[in-house]
Amino acid sequence: LNFNLKKRGNQMKQKRLNNMLMAMAIYLLGWAVMSQPGLGWGETTQMILEATQDSFIQRPPQNKNEGANETLEVQKLGQNRTVVAFDLAEVNVENLTKATLVLTIKDQTLFWGINGRLVTAHRLLEPWTEGNGAHHRRGHGSGVTWNCATDRNIHNFRPNCNPQWSGGTFTPATTSGVLHTNGMTGELTWNVTADVEAGVPYGWLIKKADEKKFGWVRYYSREGADAVFDPAKA
Repeated sequence: LNFNLKKRGNQMKQKRLNNMLMAMAIYLLGWAVMSQPGLGWGETTQMILEATQDSFIQRPPQNKNEGANETLEVQKLGQNRTVVAFDLAEVNVENLTKATLVLTIKDQTLFWGINGRLVTAHRLLEPWTEGNGAHHRRGHGSGVTWNCATDRNIHNFRPNCNPQWSGGTFTPATTSGVLHTNGMTGELTWNVTADVEAGVPYGWLIKKADEKKFGWVRYYSREGADAVFDPAKA
């Protein structure tokens, strides 16, 4: 499990932690009251979990995979939604007090109106496949698209799945969402505590609360973060 545990007050330098989180770009923070031997009773522990899959889906083109894209997009024109997943199989959430989903903006946000608009996180209900398509590269093999959670042949630009998930199968958001305004940069955080407590085997879908209104944001994907912050992994 790609999983780091940090006890409050330990000797890990905050700068080192910040650099590590920046290199991740997409991560899940959890806080729990732990009672394991060596940690002490009632001590708060922070968990940091890196994403295992990410992509965005769009229509049109609804049969295009973006699993290897350097960015994750949410917007009206082309109706883009982002999907991210984490491996929580071996994480005990019994004593969880808070869980936060973190995405990092790549470019300044645009077209969010005078007062901004909300972007919400929704717990996915189907497994999906990241894929290796990006930009004008079709990719090959399986991958997620607007039409399919797992399209068996992303190269042919046709829906190769049955049934189709038509933009994602997901639950209503458990919180009101995160306000996006023009010119934002840096990290954005969603409170996903209720989702993690309910179980999130397939991750989240990120979309605008009102997809009929304008708004454009590009977050770093894992590939994009590697290229910028950790070239050795790119």
